[in-house]
Amino acid sequence: MLHRSRPSLLIAALLPGLFMTSPAASQDTTGPPCADHDTIVDFLHTHYGERIDARGLASAGYVVEIFVSPTRSWTIVATPPVGPSCVLTQGIAWDFAIPREQSARR
Repeated sequence: MLHRSRPSLLIAALLPGLFMTSPAASQDTTGPPCADHDTIVDFLHTHYGERIDARGLASAGYVVEIFVSPTRSWTIVATPPVGPSCVLTQGIAWDFAIPREQSARR
């Protein structure tokens, strides 16, 4: 199933030459997969059809983005002001709280 192989595929794709820990997790070798923002965006689109659906600024200064595909797989990525973007989590069965037609009118 997609959700069982997804994390390992994502990590395997970002690992060779691109796996870097965030500054906050520099001591932790099991941190999230991190890479250049464009690399992550390209990977998510190419392998899962995901595109940025929402974005916001966290209180710690990180830009947090939610990527969603037409098949409802999703990924949350955080990007600090300086440094690589990191995949925080991913999943399946994304559901929008507000129907798309209503949210576009707000």
